[in-house]
Amino acid sequence: MNWIKLAVRLTGAMTLRTVKVMTLRTVTVMTGLTMWVVATAQVELKYAQNETVTWKEATGMYRWLDETHEDAMLVEAGWTDAGKPLHLFIISSEGDFSPRSIRGSGKNVLFINNGIHPGEPCGVDASLKLAKDLLSGSDPYSQYLENTTRFQMIPFKGYRAGSKQSNVTGHPRLYYDRDDPWEKEIPYYKYFKPVVTTDVPGYYILPGAWPEVVERLQLNQVEMRELLHDTVVEAEVSYIDQYKTVKQPYNGHYRHYDVTVRKEIQSVQLNTGDFIIPVRQQAIEYLVQTLEPRGYDSFFSWNFFDEVLFRNEYFSPYIFEETAGILLKEYPVLKREFDLKRATDSLFSADPYQQLRFIYQRSPWSENTFMRYPVFRLMD
Repeated sequence: MNWIKLAVRLTGAMTLRTVKVMTLRTVTVMTGLTMWVVATAQVELKYAQNETVTWKEATGMYRWLDETHEDAMLVEAGWTDAGKPLHLFIISSEGDFSPRSIRGSGKNVLFINNGIHPGEPCGVDASLKLAKDLLSGSDPYSQYLENTTRFQMIPFKGYRAGSKQSNVTGHPRLYYDRDDPWEKEIPYYKYFKPVVTTDVPGYYILPGAWPEVVERLQLNQVEMRELLHDTVVEAEVSYIDQYKTVKQPYNGHYRHYDVTVRKEIQSVQLNTGDFIIPVRQQAIEYLVQTLEPRGYDSFFSWNFFDEVLFRNEYFSPYIFEETAGILLKEYPVLKREFDLKRATDSLFSADPYQQLRFIYQRSPWSENTFMRYPVFRLMD
């Protein structure tokens, strides 16, 4: 079964560990001798008519494949956002349809997530066709997978674009001439240059006070060790120096970007229920992508740690005034920095509150958790 080998080579480290996170939509998964499809009467697809099947049609098609093939099974794996059952379609040449058993077998798993948006035949219909072809012994997709791993150029087929007057606006509009097929070899970019790099720690430390993050790590079957007693460790901590935030929300979140951090070593208080996370595990890429604050899809980027961006403790100028004078006398380095700031920054020297704030932020009473990223790092 050559398609199995090709699928495994293509997906590399993708394993069954991703299943629990990606069961929000229609999905397909393949293992070494096992294939899973989540979310499709006889398989009659509509993509040639520029249409895709409905949810009811898709589940009916997968149910028909279940009933007509002994090495396939359709099960319910949860609920969609619309309140409909979320289906998981499993193909196994060994007749093993148990996630627990498959997980224990050590097989590689290809997980194909599709059907996120309605009307997308490239996901819904393609997965149905793939499942049908695999079950019927046809393997056109294996050659496609093989070609894309061997060549940089791939064929792209479509229709030639043109312009015509809009019946609605009266202005020129884009259209595709379906009587004029078009084909071209296009570059397939499968390699990327890093934009952000970081050294990988030996362990991450995640306080138990962030249950939404803990839950997502557990859903991805990340190996974590829960602390059974309080302790203090020397750890690398990061402070968020700068960041920008998009103006429009996306799926209920305002994403942060262009994040810069500064790092230092601190004695960190850990509490019972916090988690030590070894990085050298199967989920290493997921951990680095989500727990490094500068990562594009990090938990910080998607607002899971926004509480640290707000100061909880402040000073009252009329009370702190006397203390500020004492600090300048007791700490010469602080006084030199303060005097230099006043001499070189006219706006600062004209603002008494900012001057007191400058001293407060460098005092023992300043809130050291303000802007401190709450995931700590232990190096090897």
